[in-house]
Amino acid sequence: MNLTFNFLSRPDTQHLPAIVQNVGVEYDKILPSIAKEVLDSVAAETDVLLLFIGHSVFSDRFRDTFVQRAKDFNILIDDVHVTHFSCTDNPR
Repeated sequence: MNLTFNFLSRPDTQHLPAIVQNVGVEYDKILPSIAKEVLDSVAAETDVLLLFIGHSVFSDRFRDTFVQRAKDFNILIDDVHVTHFSCTDNPR
């Protein structure tokens, strides 16, 4: 499965000390790992047929889960846009 997306993020300023302590000053470097984790999780929960016929449902689930998971690290996601979505036979 291939998913390309753009997002805008910012630290939750009320939790800056916790962010620096837990993930460091370059907090945004953990977002690709969070995205991979969320993509794998949402894909595992989603029926393959639904992936082909309802990619907007998948994209919505990905967006909502990504935003929530980033909040776990006190990172706020202001906007997420899935720009490319495709399924392949060769998992990576």
